[in-house]
Amino acid sequence: MMDAATRAVTIQTLRRVGTDLGVEPDALRVLLDAVWRLEVHPDDAAALRDRALLEAASLLDPGGELTPWQLAGRMARAIDHFLMVVARRLRRDPYAELSPLDETLQRAFASGCRVPQSQRRLYDFLR
Repeated sequence: MMDAATRAVTIQTLRRVGTDLGVEPDALRVLLDAVWRLEVHPDDAAALRDRALLEAASLLDPGGELTPWQLAGRMARAIDHFLMVVARRLRRDPYAELSPLDETLQRAFASGCRVPQSQRRLYDFLR
C-alpha cells in the first residue's frame, strides 16, 4: 500500500520525467492511471487532501486579508475552474504545465478523498 503523499509525489515525478524523456502521451497516461489507482489508507488520504486544501487557501489569500467566507468563495471558484478546465486539459495532455494553485488542487483530488466544492462546505472546512 502506498501512502497518499508518496502517490502524489510519484504522479508529479512521472509527469516531469515523462516530459524530459519524451515519453509518448498514451504511455504516460497509462503509468499515471496506474499510480492513481494504488490503494491509499483513508487516514492518509484525508490528511493529504486537507494539507493540499490549506495550501490552496494560502495561495489564494497570501496576506490573510479575506474573511473565511470570502476565501471559501475563491476556493470554490478555483476548484470549479480546475474541474472544468484543468482536469480536462490533463486528460488530453498529461505533459501540461500546472500553476502552483492547480498543482495543489490536483494533489487534493489525487488523494482519493472527497474534496469539498461548495462555498458552504469549504467555509466549514476553513473554520
